[in-house]
Amino acid sequence: MRHGERYPSKRTGKKLEKFLQRTKNATTEQYNNPLGLVYDTEYFFKNISDYEHETYYDLYAGHADAFVFGSDLRQGYHHLVDTNRTTPMFTAGQPRVVDGAKSFAQGFFGNGYSGDYQLVVLPEFEAQGANSLINTDAFSSKLQLNCI
Repeated sequence: MRHGERYPSKRTGKKLEKFLQRTKNATTEQYNNPLGLVYDTEYFFKNISDYEHETYYDLYAGHADAFVFGSDLRQGYHHLVDTNRTTPMFTAGQPRVVDGAKSFAQGFFGNGYSGDYQLVVLPEFEAQGANSLINTDAFSSKLQLNCI
């Protein structure tokens, strides 16, 4: 799980805005009938400051999703957890992704469950090659591991 539901990033949000505007600017001959509804569509973000947010409440409650997912997994698979060892939890380095991992861990290790965890932060750099955490926007640099 990379993150739960969240508002789009600034880059993605701006792309969505441009796409909607281009679609609205298209001629009616290009988009008539089933796509005609797009002319009345308003972009759902009224305030650009909403971009990048992930919250415990509202429409995009990514932290709550991560917490519940962690709790559900622990409930179903508690017998697979070695509570005598610290469990490593790997996360990408973007602050919102780290925060999502912490919410997942609170659900997984909270609620009376025993055990401990350590977040292992893997910043995403192109030079490290591909891994299961890397996104399409990785950039060149050296691989660094950070534990918190």
